[in-house]
Amino acid sequence: MNSKNISLVSGLIFVALIALAFLYAANLKGENINYVFINHYKIKVELADTPQKRGQGLSGRQSLCENCGMLFVFQEPTIPNFWMRDMNFPLDIIWIKDSAVIGFEENLLPLKDGTSPVYYHPNESITAALELNASWIKNHQIKVGDIVKF
Repeated sequence: MNSKNISLVSGLIFVALIALAFLYAANLKGENINYVFINHYKIKVELADTPQKRGQGLSGRQSLCENCGMLFVFQEPTIPNFWMRDMNFPLDIIWIKDSAVIGFEENLLPLKDGTSPVYYHPNESITAALELNASWIKNHQIKVGDIVKF
């Protein structure tokens, strides 16, 4: 191989390595995606596992895919308040404790401008909450006691 070919191959390898580094960095910076299973249903979830992510939640989003949601994970059992601030679509919320559904809220409507917020919270402490598109709970016949795996 002559020096021109060696330079060309070296340049291509260098560009490929730079591209891989950017892809890797973008993946690290991307959404924290996991899966939750309730009964035999698989739900793709973004984790809200920091105070900042929990505070933002799904606010400002335009929509969720059909079997997607946001999983709010708490370090200690808690009774959190949820509200529909800056939401653009209705939601269901599943309250989770010890890997089981302990309750839920259905068809929560976005907060209208100028109205006082309505706060939603479980009746007992939870370790996680799962926000989904409205009617997901009804359409999938979710009930208290169903097992949640994540």
